[in-house]
Amino acid sequence: MKSSKKSKRYFNDDSFLEEAVNELLNKYKCHTVLLYGSHARGDATDKSDYDLLGVRKSGKNVRLAEKRNGTFLDVFISPEKDLKKIGEEHLYMKEAKVLVESGNFGSQFIRKLKTVAKKPYQPLPPDEIQTRRVWAHKMLERIEVGDIEANYRRSWLHEALLADYFALRKKRYGGSKESFAWLKKNDLPTYKLFENVLKKPTDLKLLKKLVERVTELKLSS
Repeated sequence: MKSSKKSKRYFNDDSFLEEAVNELLNKYKCHTVLLYGSHARGDATDKSDYDLLGVRKSGKNVRLAEKRNGTFLDVFISPEKDLKKIGEEHLYMKEAKVLVESGNFGSQFIRKLKTVAKKPYQPLPPDEIQTRRVWAHKMLERIEVGDIEANYRRSWLHEALLADYFALRKKRYGGSKESFAWLKKNDLPTYKLFENVLKKPTDLKLLKKLVERVTELKLSS
């Protein structure tokens, strides 16, 4: 196996990141390490975690999640065989940066991700779209009961509505941060509704307006 080469560009003045990468190389025998998420995009804050993908020749999938010196670390370790076929489920890493790679494994992985990202999104079938619309309205009625399960369903609906906004419009969902940024730029009224609902999560009138906007369907009486 070729030796792994580090990209110094992403290690500058970041001892936390370099220490985490060295652990993946030495302890877990990874030959390639990619950084993704907010630190890769360049929009990280002091509270952002570090998202890493470590690739090794073989072995089991391993998940590492911990807090070190006040910073959260979230790592996936995968064998090569599990990353040969790239699909929609990997697109959360589409803006990944190569920190270390053996040969060109990391670079090829990113090229494959970009190829998948450029492909037309395969929308949900019409019956599933209709099912999700009805589900949101059904959930809202159950939330009105006001008991502990209703409160749980309210939180569930809050989360589901963001992804369903895109699914019902036959668009690819890119996660909460990317999706809210898109809404703020392209559909400000819906963005404001989400903002108000999340500020006042128990306000059923606001939630009703959001459900109607997301589903593009008025609530039946």
